[in-house]
Amino acid sequence: MLRRLQENAYFWLALVVAAGWLAWQQYAPAAADALHRAGWTGAAQPAAGLGLADYRVDIDALPIAGVTANASGLAFNRETGTLFMVINNPPAVVELSTAGRLLRSLPATGLKDLEGIAHLEGDLFALADERGQQIFFARIGAQHSALDVSAAPHLTLAIDLAKNVGFEGLAWDRQRQRLFVVKEKSPMRVIEIAGISPVDGRLGERLDIREWLPSAKVAAELRDLSSLSVHEPSGHLLLLSDESKRIAEYDATGHLVGALDLRRGAHGLAAHVRQPEGVEFDDAGNLYVVSEPNLFYRFTPR
Repeated sequence: MLRRLQENAYFWLALVVAAGWLAWQQYAPAAADALHRAGWTGAAQPAAGLGLADYRVDIDALPIAGVTANASGLAFNRETGTLFMVINNPPAVVELSTAGRLLRSLPATGLKDLEGIAHLEGDLFALADERGQQIFFARIGAQHSALDVSAAPHLTLAIDLAKNVGFEGLAWDRQRQRLFVVKEKSPMRVIEIAGISPVDGRLGERLDIREWLPSAKVAAELRDLSSLSVHEPSGHLLLLSDESKRIAEYDATGHLVGALDLRRGAHGLAAHVRQPEGVEFDDAGNLYVVSEPNLFYRFTPR
């Protein structure tokens, strides 16, 4: 009797296991598909991009009157609603309207190879000197007609020293209080610096410097780096490459999530953007690019 009960128990147990296995085979694919459509795969997923593929140029290769050559880095000042662009040689900072009109030009001294600019807060800006791999923090107020950084606070980062392939661009992330620096090549680098005061540019007791994106990952997707911009609401970074004729968008975890091509025909461009040197967002989501020698572009979302 006991043996027969044991045999019946084994039979019913086997039947339950078999029924469960059949049910799993039937419903597991649908369940997995539902999870996938919901965005869960068991690993961190790239964030949605900013829709750069839908941007269209509405100011195309406008020569900046009053600038003849060497247009370089670009920054948007949210407090004035204007753009600030640096000129490499002779060193100068120029203020532009968002339509590309020259508002003023400030000759700059104390810099050897001016390439990048970022607006921090108020009238404080960061300026990148490429060959010396130095970042200067200087004030550019409405009253200024010239700029001298000789006595300004500065930070030197002697990384992979090589002739004329040093710091190319700067971007300040106001929400997360960090400064980004891009190095052109040999190797390309995206460096993140935290611990800088946006009020006066002084360095805090704890300065945190790290490589935000591995050089090998950048090299797999771009041929060089000319500049960058931070989309503050999302924390996404836009990396500009002259040789690749491309703006690559990375989410906050370093995943490539979008791109904007700077070749003829893309986004309504009449011709290739010849030598793009600066890129920046404004508060409305418009995207600006400046290129050598003195050309201004504005892309708007659709």
